[in-house]
Amino acid sequence: MDFISVIVAVRNEEEYIIETLDSLLDQSIDFYEILVIDGASEDNTLSLIEAYRKEHPERIRIFQNPKKRQVFARNIGIAHARGNYTAYIDGHTMAEPNWLETLYNTLRDAGETVAGVGSVHRSPLSEKFVQRAITELFASYVGGFRSSYRRVSELKEVRTAPFVLYSRYILEKVGCYDERMLYGEDFDLNYRITKEGYTLLLQPKAVTYYRKRETVKAFIHQMYKYGKGRAYILKKHPDSFKIFYLSPVMFFLFSFLPIFSWIFPIFPYFFIMYYGMWVLTFFLSSINMARKKADLRFLFCTVLYVLEYFCYGLGLVYTFLRVRL
Repeated sequence: MDFISVIVAVRNEEEYIIETLDSLLDQSIDFYEILVIDGASEDNTLSLIEAYRKEHPERIRIFQNPKKRQVFARNIGIAHARGNYTAYIDGHTMAEPNWLETLYNTLRDAGETVAGVGSVHRSPLSEKFVQRAITELFASYVGGFRSSYRRVSELKEVRTAPFVLYSRYILEKVGCYDERMLYGEDFDLNYRITKEGYTLLLQPKAVTYYRKRETVKAFIHQMYKYGKGRAYILKKHPDSFKIFYLSPVMFFLFSFLPIFSWIFPIFPYFFIMYYGMWVLTFFLSSINMARKKADLRFLFCTVLYVLEYFCYGLGLVYTFLRVRL
């Protein structure tokens, strides 16, 4: 009989872990378990999870991840999973009641060449303005980098996807998560799966609610980490390079042009023209958001675009020059 193991890697998630666990306990099927892997949380996350485990010992198991990083947690979960299918979700994400059932039915009926089925992100109604602005930015063509935040309406084949339900057999066949990938581990796993000849699907009916960063400072840190993740991926999989990755790289590197103006006096003019073009692009995209939302505050996305491109580019360039895989 089929059984699903849901892996939840957490670290310092006391603010949202209750909502996550409530949504997982409310699934429309009953042939699943929840494996919570705690990465040495320094807040009340572990005690909150332990209270839930005592109430639902048949459903929830807890494991420790002394190395803290998410990639180690995922492998710990797979190693202890009882199911022939494994799924994962983050500790600040909620799932619709039919989330697991939808993923399972899609994967079961898809055929042996389909290794996994991923979910789509939606925004919780309780999001603050900064979170809503980030949502719109990620969903835009300029700010999405063709990411999973882009809106889809039908089942489609993809290179990677968030919150995937996998066939455990295929996971183990490709070697699970590469623990050298401290960032970008999900894309790496999915890329290796597709290179083995399997496919991944994105199911828009499998809905999760992912909480974006609440502050600009947290957004800056997130973009820097995303850039680091892309650097890890490009180091290991140079054939995954896409031309649009150059946009944030050049956005970061061109910020140094004024430094060399004493050698090339024309450089400051290039600087003004280059960033003027981008800021205008960002501003026009932000105007479109403000028009659609009937809210002038979305013009603030112009600033978020600048921070996104610069911090992503910084993380990518800095990490690419330093990392060795």
